[in-house]
Amino acid sequence: FTRVGRMLKDERLIQSFDEYNAIALRNKRVFQALGLASLIFGMIPLIVAATRLAMGEKWFGNLTVLDAFADTCGALAIALIIWTRVWRYRRKWCLAVFCRERLRQWHFQMFLDGALVSLASTDCSAFHEEVEHRWARLQQTLRDGYGLLTQFANFSAHEDDFFHKVTDYTDAAVASEAFDALETLRFDHQLRFSHGKVEPENEGSSFSLIEQTALSEAVATLSLFGAVLVITVALAISLAPVQPRLVAVGIPLGRIFAGSALFLAVLSAATRAYRTGFTLPDEPESYAEFCYRIRELKAQFKAVSADHERVRCLKHLEEECATELRRYLRLKMRTTFIL
Repeated sequence: FTRVGRMLKDERLIQSFDEYNAIALRNKRVFQALGLASLIFGMIPLIVAATRLAMGEKWFGNLTVLDAFADTCGALAIALIIWTRVWRYRRKWCLAVFCRERLRQWHFQMFLDGALVSLASTDCSAFHEEVEHRWARLQQTLRDGYGLLTQFANFSAHEDDFFHKVTDYTDAAVASEAFDALETLRFDHQLRFSHGKVEPENEGSSFSLIEQTALSEAVATLSLFGAVLVITVALAISLAPVQPRLVAVGIPLGRIFAGSALFLAVLSAATRAYRTGFTLPDEPESYAEFCYRIRELKAQFKAVSADHERVRCLKHLEEECATELRRYLRLKMRTTFIL
């Protein structure tokens, strides 16, 4: 792309994008690792209590080390929750994602300003001067940080989603190059990224969001059903004639069933907390819907031939990307594991 190649690869923007991306990934990993660790540590005292209830005190009378271990795990869970809250890893993650994606949108929305892009082939100095001005304004805007993020996420306004005015191209050759590039960089790449989020890319790859959702839902549902089933069986046995015989031989069915039900209920609650922390199943459903909308826009983009119609399709695409970012931020700003 000889006419728009320099616009497509802005080293200054790429460097800034990579910095925000590194911050986002680092804080995301820390937030999810601490949240999952707090969930595991928080489960251990409850599992020990359920096991103790099922087996009886005589088996735990001399296991003071196990009691101390369970209490320590509970304290660690609370400490990890406080640590996560104090250092605000979720907030830092969402803020970095917001800045990173707004940089991406600023870059691709510039190609909606056909008059500016066409200016690059006729008056290069005027083009660079205008881009420098817009870049400086963008940097000043992103410095507002978390306040700008909350305004974007909670008070949507389509006119605020765009950084550049939408204008027609004055050079057909420049328009043709820009449209060919954006078909790959904006439509195809966006579709592949979103599709890769919900479907496994190949055999042996890590779990996709769909697979994580299915597995966690199965565990949560079966464990809760098991807890209810155990209580029901315990009630049926208590009403049956066999109950006095079992008590006479020293089999404490009531305690065993109660401990088993508590264990299964804890497992179900922990799985639900895991799903909330990793935003399952809301996230894969949203990606699937976004893919559907982008495919429709791509089909429209390929079907039309007039430059102004293709610009209008690109404008709709940027509106969808801003809406998707707003949905993502709202979803992630509510994520939590235990508290």
